[in-house]
Amino acid sequence: ILLDTSGSMGVARRISAAKGLVYKLAEEAYVKRNYVALAAFRGDGVDYFHPPTRHYEKIVEVLSALPHGGSTPLSAALKFAIDFISRSKQKLRGDYWVYLITDGKANVPLYGDIRREVQGLAAELSKSAKLVVFDASPGSFYPGISYIDALAQYAYAIEKL
Repeated sequence: ILLDTSGSMGVARRISAAKGLVYKLAEEAYVKRNYVALAAFRGDGVDYFHPPTRHYEKIVEVLSALPHGGSTPLSAALKFAIDFISRSKQKLRGDYWVYLITDGKANVPLYGDIRREVQGLAAELSKSAKLVVFDASPGSFYPGISYIDALAQYAYAIEKL
């Protein structure tokens, strides 16, 4: 699970809804006896990571304490997921799913053009995992550039939060 904990997620209490979804996803993983990992991103990259576990209560424990605020390093989060899955494939066999919960308001590039980065990284990620994007954008009353459409090109599914 990749969770956007940036400042824009605080608009209209989207972070609360996002954390609620993480609870649900972790519980479903527990019921199915799947592993679940959590990476929260804000600022300039992933600022919290819990490695894969079958004990969903460990994921749930940290959710309430996760801070939010700052910029949105969506490219860094996607790169983190790609690198993590690449390293993990030797230890944890099976299908990989990445649940990305974000409003798509990325504003921290890795190298330059955020849209190209998001598209390229989403394309690369889709080769090793099924990408499910939960669109947490609060709607038209909060203007700004969103990269949900760039993610949608390579996503297995797009869901509205």
